[in-house]
Amino acid sequence: MDVSIITIHDPDVNYGSTLQSCATYNYIKQLGYDAQIIDYKPQYLNLKKRIKKELPKLLFLKEAAIRRRKINHYFEHYATLTRRYSTKEDLFSNPPESKVYITGSDVIWNKHVNSEGGDPSFYLSFVNKGIKMSFSPSMGELQPEESVSEIAEKISDFKYISVREEASRKQLVQAGLNNVFCTMDPVFLHDKDYYVKQVGNNKYGKYTLVYLMSDTVEKRQTVSKLASIYGNQTVAFGGFRKKSDCDVFIRNAGVEDFLSLIYYADRIITDSFHCISFSLIFNKQFVYLPSIDSSLRIENLLDYAHLEKRILKGSDSDLSGLAESDIDYSLVNEALQKHICDTRAYLKNALENSI
Repeated sequence: MDVSIITIHDPDVNYGSTLQSCATYNYIKQLGYDAQIIDYKPQYLNLKKRIKKELPKLLFLKEAAIRRRKINHYFEHYATLTRRYSTKEDLFSNPPESKVYITGSDVIWNKHVNSEGGDPSFYLSFVNKGIKMSFSPSMGELQPEESVSEIAEKISDFKYISVREEASRKQLVQAGLNNVFCTMDPVFLHDKDYYVKQVGNNKYGKYTLVYLMSDTVEKRQTVSKLASIYGNQTVAFGGFRKKSDCDVFIRNAGVEDFLSLIYYADRIITDSFHCISFSLIFNKQFVYLPSIDSSLRIENLLDYAHLEKRILKGSDSDLSGLAESDIDYSLVNEALQKHICDTRAYLKNALENSI
């Protein structure tokens, strides 16, 4: 196999992780290389946390089963996976053989946010023979100097290094690494038409879409105010528990549903990086409700697009102003194109010089 990719590709049905991993895989395939995603899914949670995590699925068995089936279907059509590796020991003792190993996107280099950040697998420590490189991993936030030094030491033998955020790139350079690039999320490797082919039918007419990863009183209040201003019916999804008031709540959405709901939405309210990413790809009107953790990658993306004003700070004046203003996508698309071209060129050149 030419290329093996390790990333957070399917953490209990996550649309963004599924899309970014499959996007990397398919772009590499389009370049003419054989590729595979390493199906590495270790269990990081203790029994108590696992029970707490699985409980919502027991309450919504049918919806959970439909959602799982849809995600599996997407991987069957848009990726090739290795056999399942359920433990670090299994991966290290019998890793897949490839010429190039890529550790990729998502927040995999921050042990303070994700368990993956403390797993040596995502720093390619299991690779005994072959070229190591990174493609758009996220460090999530500015990290303390000792954490950055630890990351820099772990990836010091990489032939090519890129990260998602410009601030993270600067931290790694300050830690002593040279030739660190800043590349965009893998979903931007493909253009709008690639994803439109995966979109289904519009089932809800004209609507405001709400997709939230976290639930706070402030976000609930903001969603209600914005929905009132927009005047559309409100369609929401994300997990099994409602995180805002809405007219329609969807618990069984698959990846194609995720894309379709964004594509047909009149307005979008979200705190999700990948929801914002596809809002940009589909040229949608959106508002970003910031979260505390891992916001660096979103702020970096909005800075690229010159859309810092889409970040809702919380005041009523900000809220009404955003509701009344539209994004000029002729400017946004032009601003993003250079970063997209640079991202594609980084991956293309790295592979050409490695295989």
